Amino acid sequence: INYLPENLFRIHIRNSIEPAAHLPTTYQPTMSSSEEAAASTRVSDDERPMSRSSGHDEGITESSSPSSPPSPSSYACASPKIHDGENRPDDTATREHGNHHDDDDDVDDANGEEIDAATLEMMMAFQERQDRLGNDEARNGDDDNDYNGNAGVADDDNDDDDDLHPRLEFLDQYGDLEGDDDADGVVEDAPPDGPPDLDADADADANANDADADHTAPIVIATGFVATSSEGVPTTLKRSGSDYSATIFAKVTHASRVTMWKNTDGVYTADPRRVPEAFSISSLKYDEAMELAYFGAQVLHPLAMVPCIDSNIPVYVRNIFNPAFEGTVIQGRCASLSEVNKDGKVVNWRSKRGVIPIKGITSVDRVSLLTLEGASVIGGAEVAERFMGSMADAGINVLMVTQASSESSITVVVPEDQGKKALGALRSTFELELSRSNVNAISLTDTPMSIVAIVGEGMAMNSGVSASFMSSLAKANVNIRVIAQGSSERQVAVVVAGEDTSRALRAAHMAFTLSQTTCSVVILGGTGKLGSALIRQLNAQKESLKKNLNLGVCVSAIASRKKMIMGESSGLCLSTSADVDEMLTGEKAKDLDMEALTAMLEADVNPHRVVVDCTNDDGIAGFYERWMSSGINVISPGRRAGAGPLSRYDAIREAQRANSAEWQYESSVGAALPILTTLRDLLQTGDEVQRLRGCVSGTMAYVFRTMDEDTPFSEAVRQAMEKDFTENDVREDLSGYDATRKIVVLARELGLNVSMEDVEVESLLPDDIRNKEYEGDTEAMRAAVIEDLKALDGPMLERWREARRDDRELRYKFVIDVATGKCSCKLSAVDSKDTLYRLRNNENLVAFETTRYTTSPLIVKGAAAGPELAAAGIFADLLRLGRAFSTSQT
Repeated sequence: INYLPENLFRIHIRNSIEPAAHLPTTYQPTMSSSEEAAASTRVSDDERPMSRSSGHDEGITESSSPSSPPSPSSYACASPKIHDGENRPDDTATREHGNHHDDDDDVDDANGEEIDAATLEMMMAFQERQDRLGNDEARNGDDDNDYNGNAGVADDDNDDDDDLHPRLEFLDQYGDLEGDDDADGVVEDAPPDGPPDLDADADADANANDADADHTAPIVIATGFVATSSEGVPTTLKRSGSDYSATIFAKVTHASRVTMWKNTDGVYTADPRRVPEAFSISSLKYDEAMELAYFGAQVLHPLAMVPCIDSNIPVYVRNIFNPAFEGTVIQGRCASLSEVNKDGKVVNWRSKRGVIPIKGITSVDRVSLLTLEGASVIGGAEVAERFMGSMADAGINVLMVTQASSESSITVVVPEDQGKKALGALRSTFELELSRSNVNAISLTDTPMSIVAIVGEGMAMNSGVSASFMSSLAKANVNIRVIAQGSSERQVAVVVAGEDTSRALRAAHMAFTLSQTTCSVVILGGTGKLGSALIRQLNAQKESLKKNLNLGVCVSAIASRKKMIMGESSGLCLSTSADVDEMLTGEKAKDLDMEALTAMLEADVNPHRVVVDCTNDDGIAGFYERWMSSGINVISPGRRAGAGPLSRYDAIREAQRANSAEWQYESSVGAALPILTTLRDLLQTGDEVQRLRGCVSGTMAYVFRTMDEDTPFSEAVRQAMEKDFTENDVREDLSGYDATRKIVVLARELGLNVSMEDVEVESLLPDDIRNKEYEGDTEAMRAAVIEDLKALDGPMLERWREARRDDRELRYKFVIDVATGKCSCKLSAVDSKDTLYRLRNNENLVAFETTRYTTSPLIVKGAAAGPELAAAGIFADLLRLGRAFSTSQT
C-alpha cells in the first residue's frame, strides 16, 4: 500500500508463476476513448510476471514458502501532483528539511527509474473521472435513487454499473470494513441504507486470493480521507485520514507493507522547524510512534497505525521528494512492563555507552491548566471522581492529569480552546463546595502553555532519564508547571510556558546527545585585538570541539563600538571565517543598538546563550543583570562589572543565582591563568585564605624586567605597547588603575565588600600626564604619551639603581590582607626571598597564604599579557560553560 500526498493511495499486486495465489485488484475504471488509448499504451515492469527467487527488488516482500500465497508487494513510487482541493493539515511541515528530487521534471520510482508518461496519463485520467463522478453527477443526481456523497457516487444496487465508485467496488469484493472486528467501524462510502452486509461470505478473503490476477488491473487508485458513518452520512476521517485509509486497506488486503509518502525524510527526533538539529529516526515501535503522535508529532496520527498492529504490517514513512532515502519503518510492539521488570535490575542510562533511551521529543501547543485546590474536606476519591466526571460530561479532552499527594488538589491539562468550557463545567460541579469554602479555588491559566514530552522504549528500568530531562530544562531557564510520567515508562511529559517551548525542545534534544550541544554566542568588541583573537581561535578549534567534546559554537551576532551584525533570523550562525571588519562595514551591518541586540538574545530559542563582552564599556556592563535575569550567560574579560559599583555587582550576582545563569570572568584577572578557579577551589574545600600577594599587571612585569641602564623607562613602555601587552590606553597600566580593578575582583571573591576607592594604590604617572587629553588616533596618542614619559626616565632609573644596590628588583606588588580587609598596590623593591624576585617578562603571579599552605604558599604563575593569552582565557571560560551545558555520555 502506498499512500500518496494528495489523498490518493495505490495498491500494487505482482504476478508470479502462481497467479491464483495473488490478491487481485478489483477495479478497472471506465474511460473515454482517449483515456483508453493512453492506458492501453502502458507497458511497465509492474505489469509483467515475476518469478519467485532469492533475489528481490527493493521494496518487494514475498512469502518464504512457495506453497503459501505471497503477500501483495508494495513499491515506493512518486506521483504526479493531482489536487483534489483538500487541505491536509498533517502535510504542512516545511519542505526545507527534505531533499528535493532532480531538477528535471521526470517522476521516478524508489529505484530511480522513470515512470512512463502513459502511466501518469492514466492516473490523471482516473482522477479526472473521480472528480467528474464526485462533482457533476453528485450535483445533478439521477433516476435510480443513487446515494450522492461528497467523494463519489454509488448505486444502491450491487450490480457492476460503471457508476459504481472504485472504493465501493473494492469493498464489495473484499468484504465490509465494518464487519471486520479489527477495523473498528471505519466505513468507506456506502448507500444511505448502510453498507452491504458481506460478513455472510466467510470466504471473502479466499475468493479474493483465488481471483485471476492476469485479468485484473495491477493497480488500484483510491481516494482516502473521505468515508461515511454507520448511518450512511458522508464524513471524513479528519487529520491523517488518508493515512488511516491506507492502513485499513492494508489490513483487509493482508498487505506486506504500507508506505506513507510525506514531504520529510520520515519521522524526526523533533520538529525540525523548532529544532534545526533534528534528524530522521530509522525505526520505531508502534507504541513509540503512537506516543509521539499523541503528543503532537505532525507526521503521524495515533489511529493511523492501529489497523496494522495486529498483523504486524510494517509502516514506512518516506519522502516523496527524496525517494532514495530509506525513511522510518514502524513495526513491532514494545515489551510490556511485566517483561521489562523480570530481571528487576535498574541501571543508569549513561552506563550504556552509545545507547540513547529516547527516540524523540515532541510538543503539544496551546494548552491550558485547570486546577482545583484545597478540597480535602470532601475526600480524595470523591474529588477525583467528580472532577473527571465533569470533564467527561462536558466533552473535554483531558491531555494530562496530576494530583497532589493529599488528594485534595488536582490539575488537568486541556486544549486551550476548551479551557473556559472546562472551567465552567468544574465550577458548576463544585458550586456548593465553593459557596461553603470547602474548595479553596478553581483556576485556569490565562497564558499560553505547551506540553513537552520525551518518548522512548529505552526509558524503562533506566535511571537518570527524567533527571537529564529536568536538568536540561533548568539549565535552559525553562520553568516546569506540571510533570507527568506514563505508567508504561515510555514517556515523560511536562508543561511549560508557550514562549519557552522551542528552547525546551532544543535543550532536551541536546541533553540526550540527539544533537551536539550548541552554544549561541554574541561577541561584543569583535573587531578589537581581543575579539579578533578569540574569533581566530574559535575557527581553528571548531572541528576539534565537535569531534572531542560534541560541542558547537554558533556566533549569532558580532558588534564593534559603532556597528553590529546579526543572523538573518534568531539563532542563525554567522560565518566567522569571513573578514569581520568587512562584515561590519557591509550592507547587512546596522548601527549598534543594545536594546535590539538584547531583544534578539531573549528571542533566541537556543537554551545555551552566551554573551562575550570583550569591551571595556561601562554601559554594556549595565546590561549584565538584565541578560542574566533572562537566563543568558555572560563571559567578561573586562573588569567594569566585576570591579564596578558594589550595588550593581550585588544585583548581577543575585540575578545570576536566581536564574541559574553563569557569569564567567576568570580571564579578567590573569588572562588564561586559573587564578580565580584556584581561589574558589580553596574556599569551597574549606581552606581559609589569609593573604594574597603578587603581581597582576603583565605590563608592569615586562617594563621592570626590561628596564636597565641602557633601556630607559619610556623605551621599556614603548616595547610593551609594541608587543600588545598594554591596555589600549597605557596610562591605565602605569597609573595602577588596571591592577586596582583586578585586586577588587579578587577581594570580592574573598567576600570583602571592597570598591576601587578602598584600594591603596601608587600611580607611576604625575597628574598632568594621567589627566591630559590627547588628540589624534590611537597611534598618535601613544606616540605623544611615550614622548611625555621620557620626563620620567631619570627618576625611574634612580629607583632602579637604588634597588640594585641592595640586590633587589623593582616589582609592582599587590597585597590583600583578609583579616584587616586592607588592599594595597605599589612599586616595591623585593629581595631574592620574595616570590616576585624571579618574575619574568609578561608574567603574572599570585601567592595564596592559607591555613593549609603554611610553610610555603600556593603559587599560580605564568604569562598573562597579550590578546592571544587573554583570548585563550575567554575560550577556556566558554569551554567551562560548554562542559556545564553538555550531558554527553561517558
